[in-house]
Amino acid sequence: MPKIKRRSVSQRNVEMAKRMRERRTDDEFRLLDNRRRANSLKVERQSKEFKTEENKRRIEALRTERQNEEFRAEDNERRADAHKIERQNEEFRAQENERRAEALRIERQNEEFRAEDNGRRADAHKIERQNEE
Repeated sequence: MPKIKRRSVSQRNVEMAKRMRERRTDDEFRLLDNRRRANSLKVERQSKEFKTEENKRRIEALRTERQNEEFRAEDNERRADAHKIERQNEEFRAQENERRAEALRIERQNEEFRAEDNGRRADAHKIERQNEE
């Protein structure tokens, strides 16, 4: 059996200190790596939240735009209906004016006829009086 070399206490302390330094270095490396990972996850989470908020803003903008388009369409329909009613009113007024003009023309003709008739009667009375004399 080979002889195991005994180490002195100071050698053991040196080796233990070396192992502790290595362990500390490994721990520091793990801590730094964990911090980097945590920061990376934090940035990724913030990025996702930002994208989510941006998508919400876009959705809201699209919803608002859709509502505006619907409002414009309804407004255009109301205007078209109003124009249609106005055209119908104008046509009705034109027809009413034509009826009034026709009624006035007929009334004038009736007055002319009455005037002529009155003139004939007056002439007939005149002739009748002359005949009576």
